[in-house]
Amino acid sequence: MERCVLCGGKLANGRCTECGLDNRKNDKKYRLNIHNEKVAVFHRGDCEDHVNKEYGKRAVRPNQENRRKAAAQPQDQNKAAAGVNMNTRTQPAAGTKNKPQKNEKMTAQRKKQLKERRQTGTVKKKSTLLRLVKILVILTVFIWILGAVASFVQDELLDYFVTDDWNDAVRVEEPEESQEKTKPALVTWDESDDGYLDMDLMPGVYSAGYDLPAGDYQLYCEDGAAWIYWWNEEDEYSTRVTLFSLEQQALYAEGDDGTDGCYELSEVISLQDGGVIYLEDCTSSLHLKGIGIGETSQREPQGLTEEIILQDQMTAGEDFPAGVYDIVLEGNDFWTDYPSAFLDVEDKENDVSYYVSIDRDKPRFYRFPFTEGYEIEASLYGDKTKVKLVPSY
Repeated sequence: MERCVLCGGKLANGRCTECGLDNRKNDKKYRLNIHNEKVAVFHRGDCEDHVNKEYGKRAVRPNQENRRKAAAQPQDQNKAAAGVNMNTRTQPAAGTKNKPQKNEKMTAQRKKQLKERRQTGTVKKKSTLLRLVKILVILTVFIWILGAVASFVQDELLDYFVTDDWNDAVRVEEPEESQEKTKPALVTWDESDDGYLDMDLMPGVYSAGYDLPAGDYQLYCEDGAAWIYWWNEEDEYSTRVTLFSLEQQALYAEGDDGTDGCYELSEVISLQDGGVIYLEDCTSSLHLKGIGIGETSQREPQGLTEEIILQDQMTAGEDFPAGVYDIVLEGNDFWTDYPSAFLDVEDKENDVSYYVSIDRDKPRFYRFPFTEGYEIEASLYGDKTKVKLVPSY
């Protein structure tokens, strides 16, 4: 016999004779002691206040609703929906208003959140310096590529437009590779010749026709080193000769100090009347041998009698009379001190500079022609060192 599900009393035509419950009703209506499976809303208060209440669609579980919608769509639409990118915006249908899509709302909301987080410091903004560095790198690469392309185009255009005749006209002849300098041959002079000359040269200026006759000569450096220039009046440029004695060459065999290719004797030099040998400096003395073919003359006196104490930044013709002077070094004590002087004489009119070096071992430089306008820059070394200009004749 069936009993009441509520109180266990006897039933009469499905109704309890004790509590009166109609036991013919099913659980779809009453749901006694069972929570509504469709309810997904959290609530406040007692559970008894919410038992067996109906809720709208907002309370339906999203998964169940989506499954019902997907089942109602055609199969081809389901396939298309499966490949949609979440970041892609859909175009509105014709005749409808262009309302923001869901992903547009999410983008705006995301921007708002990022703005709030940046203000609180939880999200760092992109560094302006980093952007600038990136731009500079890209610009540098672009300029390099542009330069390479321009160079290639230029070469191609030159190859296309320039003819062989033009190339021949503008081609610069490449200098031949310099051959290794060979040691000059020692000349044996005829000492019985009337013009035979054998003399030692000290630092100074030697003019052909006055200090020695014009002729052919060879220079010998028997001790130390010597630096010489020589030229004739019609020469546009002078010829430089650097000589090193055999001892000096053996001391610096590798040529690290510039001795490589320098020997103890020079090629034969041909001096004409008015030609000059300018012995700039030597550690000992320079020997000259050869045959003179001209005569020498006496110079006329200059009429200069005053000796000049040389100072730095003096100008010939302004600070002292122009003329030919011997440059003489004077010191306090040549044995306890080492006085020396270096002069840079500049001829600005002809854009030429002359150098004079004197010291304790070579205290005199002979016959330097201080032409009017020559500017002198003097550097003196040693205690109480003085330099005097003494008229040469």
